[in-house]
Amino acid sequence: MPDYSAVAYTLPPPPSLTGPLQPNDALTKVEYLLKDEIKGPESLVVDGDTIYTGVHDGRLLKIVGGKIVKEIRLGDTQRQFGGYEDEIHLGRPLGIRKMEGEKMIIADAYLGVFIADFENGSKQKVFDSKIPLDGEVAMFLNDIDLISNDEIVFTDSSLLYARKDSMRDILGARGTGRAIYHRISTGESKVLMRGLHFANGIQVMPDGVSFIVAEMTRARILRYYFDGSKKGKTETFIENLPGMPDNIRLSSGGRSVWVALAGVRCAGKSNGLERLAKSPKLRQVIRAILPNHFLREVLPSLAPKETIVVEIDLNGKIVSSLHDEKGEKMKDISQISDSGEYLYFGSFKAPYKARLKKDLI
Repeated sequence: MPDYSAVAYTLPPPPSLTGPLQPNDALTKVEYLLKDEIKGPESLVVDGDTIYTGVHDGRLLKIVGGKIVKEIRLGDTQRQFGGYEDEIHLGRPLGIRKMEGEKMIIADAYLGVFIADFENGSKQKVFDSKIPLDGEVAMFLNDIDLISNDEIVFTDSSLLYARKDSMRDILGARGTGRAIYHRISTGESKVLMRGLHFANGIQVMPDGVSFIVAEMTRARILRYYFDGSKKGKTETFIENLPGMPDNIRLSSGGRSVWVALAGVRCAGKSNGLERLAKSPKLRQVIRAILPNHFLREVLPSLAPKETIVVEIDLNGKIVSSLHDEKGEKMKDISQISDSGEYLYFGSFKAPYKARLKKDLI
């Protein structure tokens, strides 16, 4: 039987917001798009004037010129969204990447990996979460990237809890996440990384032989080599981030990555969740007593209100950051997509997507 008990852990003292982390007001200059027309556009593909995303009620959307022009549903097409419990049936599309033409590949938190073609409205499941891999069923697929049009890598955040119960996984801190490789043409799958602490964003690196993956609850990003002279090796790409890393995406120039951060952590500002790190029994009691909806509201409120995203070069060094010190204009950012002219921001819960003209930074 799986072990659900909470474990103790420690993080390094949080970093000071100096140098490239110096606070600024860049994120207060964003403009909202489709405000109150969508909710939770977690991941985005920006292709000129067209944006593809998945939202809270299980729909995949094609947005052109600020208007929703097409949608595809991966799960139950008859059920209406009434809350987190419906995600199991409707699906919850998270990480999304562009293939050829209007084909997108999507990691759905509950249902598996799909290819959706917005040209003809079709969908094809290429990885089923319900089929065990090495005797273990994927509970929470999260982000995805392409090695080639036939090879993908994606994250499974937890072997213990589904997305709707994700706060219970965070409180447990057991580290059961995985990074999985899959070849579409043959159906071959294999686990490349195990024991990840809430595996989240994933990005194949320009070298073509490695990817980086976010360990959200350890405030770090690891690098794994799937080919080349270091094949099979894992290195620390960057640690002690000023927040918990979510999705990772290459910048438009390909010389850095943008990383969204949840649960900001920085010197001089209290983070209640981090203070609980050495108290697994207390976290276990909290998890046992409080219902999911309460945990989803309370745990994020224990972190500082500030919103931060960071740009990291390909050697793992932070080179810039964007802030909203009050966390009022922008919060709950899950991804940054760089189109060259704009930065586009996804969110796991906000009722909009947003963008920032890079000239304003």
